[in-house]
Amino acid sequence: MGMFDDFSESHKELLTQILEMAKDLENGILSTRINRINETDSLGIVALALNSAADQMESFVKSTSHVISELSGGNRCVRIYTEGMKGDFMKMALAVDNVSTTLVNGIDATENFALKEGIEESNDGWLAKNLTYIQKRVLENTELLKQVVVNANFTATESKMMTNNIIEMDSSMRQLNDSMTDTVKEIEQLSANAEEINETMTLIKEIAERTNLLALNAAIEAARAGEYGKGFAVVADEVRKLAESTQDSAEDITEIIVHLNKSVEEIKTKALQSQLLSSASKEKTDLLQTTTKSLDTKAHETSDVVNHASERLFVSLVEIDHVLFKVSNYAKIFKLKQHDKVDVISHHDCRLGKWYEAYGKEHFGSTQGYSDIIEPHARVHGKVKEILDTIAAEGKADKKFILKNIEDIEAATNILFTMLEDMVSKKFA
Repeated sequence: MGMFDDFSESHKELLTQILEMAKDLENGILSTRINRINETDSLGIVALALNSAADQMESFVKSTSHVISELSGGNRCVRIYTEGMKGDFMKMALAVDNVSTTLVNGIDATENFALKEGIEESNDGWLAKNLTYIQKRVLENTELLKQVVVNANFTATESKMMTNNIIEMDSSMRQLNDSMTDTVKEIEQLSANAEEINETMTLIKEIAERTNLLALNAAIEAARAGEYGKGFAVVADEVRKLAESTQDSAEDITEIIVHLNKSVEEIKTKALQSQLLSSASKEKTDLLQTTTKSLDTKAHETSDVVNHASERLFVSLVEIDHVLFKVSNYAKIFKLKQHDKVDVISHHDCRLGKWYEAYGKEHFGSTQGYSDIIEPHARVHGKVKEILDTIAAEGKADKKFILKNIEDIEAATNILFTMLEDMVSKKFA
C-alpha cells in the first residue's frame, strides 16, 4: 500500500507540472519546464516529450511568430531579433529574416512591375527553401505534440482504470467489513451458548454429586439391613458408579467448554482487530479513490490543453503553407507564357483542404466558424488560379487586374487566418 501511495503522489506531481506547463504553452509562455522526471515511468515519457517539444518551439516560435504575423498583415519593416540564438536556431532566424526581406521585395515588385527581376531572383530557390525549412520545423513540433496528446490520453485511460479498480476494491472492503461485523455477532452468540452449556453442566455436576451422596447413604442403609439389604446394596453401588461416571463426564465437558470459551474469546478479539483493520483500510481506500479521481481529472485537463496547443501549432503550419503557396505562384506571374499549363493546387487538395474534409470535420464540424473558413480559403486558391489562367490564355494580364486580385488574395488570407485562430479558440473555450 505504501508503494502504491508513493506512485500516486509521484504521478500527481508530474501531472500537475504537465498541466501547468501545457497551460503556459496555451497562453504563449514557452519557458516553463518539468522537473524531477523519472525516465522509466510512463508519465515521465510524457514529460520528456513535452519538454522536448517546448525546447524546440521556444526559440524559433517566439522569434518567428511575430515576423510571420506582421508580414501576413502587410508590415514591411519587421525584422527578426537574433541575439542569443545559436546553431540551427540562428540559421532559422537568418532564414526567416531573409524570407521577410525577400517577401517585402516580392510584394513591392508585384505592385510595381518595374521590379520584375527582383521578384524572379527572390524565387530562384532561396525563398522556397527558407519557407520550407520553417515549415518542416513546425511540422516536426506538431508531430511531437501529437505524441504528447497520445501519451496524455493513455495516462488518462490508465488513471480511469485505476479509479475503477479502487471502486471495486472499496466494494470488496465494504463486504469484508459487513462480513466481519456478522462474524463478531455470531461469535458473541456462540459465547452466550457456551455459557448456557456451562451452566447446564454445573447443574448436572450438582445432580451427580447428590446422586452419589444418595447412593452412599443407600449403601450404608443396605449394610445395616444385612442379608435383606444385599440386593439394594448392588443397586446403590450401580447408582454410585453411574453418578461418578456422570460427574467425570461433566467435568470433562466443563473443561472442554472452558477451552472453547477461551478460543471463542481469542477469535472474538482477532475478529474485532480485523474489523478495525478493515475500517482503517476503507478509510485509506476512500482517500486513495479521491486522489485518483483528482489525477484522472488533471490527466484529462492536460490532454485537452496539449491538444489545444497542437491545434494552434497546426494553424501556424497552415499559415506558412499558404504564404509559401502565394509566393511560389506570384513568381509564376513573370515566368508564365501563353498556352503554358497552369498547375495550381486546389483548396480541396492542400493540407488545410484535406484537414477540412477529414480530421477537421470529425473534430471541429460542430464548432462555430468551421463551415465559414471554406469561402476565404477557396478565394485564395481561386484568385491565384484566375491570375495564372488569364496570363496563360492571353499571354499577359493587365497590371490593375493582377494587383486587384492580389489585394483580394491577401484580404482573403487575413480573413482565413483570423477565422482559423478564432475557431480553435472557440473549440477549447
